Amino acid sequence: MKESNLFDGIFDKYIETDFELNLLKACHANLNQLSNDLRFNNYAYSLRELSRHLLKRLAPDKNLLLCSWYKNEIEGKENGITRNQRVKYAIQGGLSDTFIAEELKLDISGTKKKF
Repeated sequence: MKESNLFDGIFDKYIETDFELNLLKACHANLNQLSNDLRFNNYAYSLRELSRHLLKRLAPDKNLLLCSWYKNEIEGKENGITRNQRVKYAIQGGLSDTFIAEELKLDISGTKKKF
């Protein structure tokens, strides 16, 4: 019988590379290790790594740094990009905050929070 979990298929549409697929499989394998007391920790770590990798692909440094809304929020690091900024870029791309709010009449804060 195939082991399953609540997240089967949810992330599949976002996977593009063999590395991402292998990492997704590792996430599932970690969660399905019922005898491992650290399975939730291992699952969370591998899922966080997968999301970091996906965000890096969806929000490349070179594109994000050109956004009018970008500002370095990491003290002591040149071109420091935060996870929150990557999520923002994945949602609105290079569109300005003003354009998103005034022209499109969108509030992306809820979507960012869900991610």
